[in-house]
Amino acid sequence: MSTINQLGKSNNGSNQIVYVKGAPKEVLELCTGIFKQENRVEITDDDRDKIIQANDKYARDGLRVLAVAYHLISPEDGFTD
Repeated sequence: MSTINQLGKSNNGSNQIVYVKGAPKEVLELCTGIFKQENRVEITDDDRDKIIQANDKYARDGLRVLAVAYHLISPEDGFTD
C-alpha cells in the first residue's frame, strides 16, 4: 500500500512524500537506502540479506513483519502538486 502526502514545508526541494508499507521482501526490492545510526546510507546486498534473515526468523516464530519505506517526490518523478 502506498500513500502520497503533501509536506507542510519543502524537504530537499520536495513538497510531497510517498509512504509505502508491505511485505519486507517486496518493499526491500524498491529501496536504495537504509538508515544506520540516524544516517542514510546506500543499502547493500549484505544489508538486504540480514533484513531477510531477521524477517524469516520472526516468521518461524509465528510473527508477522510489516516493512515501511518512504520516497521524497521530485519533479522528475512526474507527479505534480
